[in-house]
Amino acid sequence: LAELQVVPNEVVPWLRVDKRLVKKLNVNTMSVAELARHPYMGFARAKAIAEYRRTHGRIANLAVLTLLPHFTEAVVDRLEPYLEY
Repeated sequence: LAELQVVPNEVVPWLRVDKRLVKKLNVNTMSVAELARHPYMGFARAKAIAEYRRTHGRIANLAVLTLLPHFTEAVVDRLEPYLEY
């Protein structure tokens, strides 16, 4: 919410996120369109994941993503809480 800047800072202490309710993206089973819907992913990253799966098979862990185009270490760190393998 802080990144979106839609919530005043004085409200933030009153908000809580239940991490159990966060829907994770399975990078090995989701389509390009499904992955691309996530605001931190986008089409180019989703397509890079699909291309990797097509040529190399399943993605085993987060480290694999750093080898793909458009996945800097900062991007991977930002996506980490939302991904599963």
